[in-house]
Amino acid sequence: MNIIKAGVVMITYMFMVVIAYFLLSTPVELILGSFEGGNFGAATEHLDAHIPVMRTVFQMFFALLAAVPITWFIFWVSHREPDWGYQ
Repeated sequence: MNIIKAGVVMITYMFMVVIAYFLLSTPVELILGSFEGGNFGAATEHLDAHIPVMRTVFQMFFALLAAVPITWFIFWVSHREPDWGYQ
């Protein structure tokens, strides 16, 4: 695979990740916000502890979904084939 094709694939992938984040972040935030604002009796303390963790996991998932291909692309571009020449 040449560098131009790999770059186009990476840019397309990043565009899809950004669109997926913008499409999914609002519904997930609304769902978690509705759980946060509700009165669930004894489970309220448990929800107050776990809702921020769920938000953080959601954001970390998309951050890693974007960071791994960028890291792979940088390493792939900068790798060198071993020199098999004999002197």
